[in-house]
Amino acid sequence: MAATHYTTLIKASNDVWMWCRLIRLVCVMKIEKVSIKGLFVSTLLILSIAAIGLSILSATYFRNAALESQKTTLSRIVDISAKESLDKLRQLATEMGVAAQTDLSAPLKKVGRSSKDLEAKALIVATLDDQFHQRYVTAGMIDVKKLRVYNKKFALVAQSKEGVSGLPDNMTSVLFQQAKDRKGPDRLKAISGL
Repeated sequence: MAATHYTTLIKASNDVWMWCRLIRLVCVMKIEKVSIKGLFVSTLLILSIAAIGLSILSATYFRNAALESQKTTLSRIVDISAKESLDKLRQLATEMGVAAQTDLSAPLKKVGRSSKDLEAKALIVATLDDQFHQRYVTAGMIDVKKLRVYNKKFALVAQSKEGVSGLPDNMTSVLFQQAKDRKGPDRLKAISGL
């Protein structure tokens, strides 16, 4: 019985050995069937697929970098342009205020002496209303919404009849914060804010 078992084992090992030789022969034959031309074409195909993949990845990366750079550049341009426009607007508004101040000096002195002088207040309102029909406004350089005159304690003295109605009488908080800390000649300087 041991002999049959041993013979079966030898047959099985011979079968395994034969299968290994058969697989080895098939592999060698397949490798031998692959030509240099086929290897060269397959290598070029793999390299071209890798190159296309890398170009797609790099194009996406560089496109995103270019868009980010454009966004940064445009925001700088808009910032500079906005500052220039605001400076020009501030300059025009200051020139308009100086021009109105010369016309308002006499009526303001009367109102300063007597706050109940209705004729002086009417002259101030008429002068403020005239500013809506003079050079900067009629040329379309400034879109005036309302003109007002405040006293040294920031109380409303008079305002134009023209322009937006229904606004509160007090000065805007931005302008008030700038104006309240000023002393002496600094109070005569123009202030502005958004």
